[in-house]
Amino acid sequence: MFLVARIREFWLESDQTHADNDESVALGIARTGRVVTAAALVMSILFASLMVAQVSIMRMFGLGLALAVLVDATLVRMMLLPAFMHVLGRWNWWAPKPLRRLHDRIGISEVGELRDAAVHAQD
Repeated sequence: MFLVARIREFWLESDQTHADNDESVALGIARTGRVVTAAALVMSILFASLMVAQVSIMRMFGLGLALAVLVDATLVRMMLLPAFMHVLGRWNWWAPKPLRRLHDRIGISEVGELRDAAVHAQD
C-alpha cells in the first residue's frame, strides 16, 4: 500500500497522461525503494531466525516465510507491479461507480485533516 499510495500521489500531481503514469511509477519506486527493501530484509531475517528452532515445522515456516518475503519484495513489488502499472496506464486508478461515490463521500484526505485541525486550533 505504501508504494502504490506514493505512486498515486505523483500521479495526482501530474497531467495524468500515459507518460506521466510511467514517471509516477518510477518516482514512487525510487522514493520508497529503500523503505520497502529494508522492511523486507528485516522481516526475512526475523523469519530466517525461526530456522534455528528445534521443531521442524518452525524451521519450515521460517524458510518459507523468509523466501516468500524476499520474492514478494523483489519480483512482485519491484518488477511485476511496475510492469502491470505501465500496461494498464490510466486504468490503474479506475474504480467502479459505487466505490468511487463511497470514496468521494468518506475518502481519506490529509488536507481535510489539516484543515479540521486548523479550524479547531482557531476556536
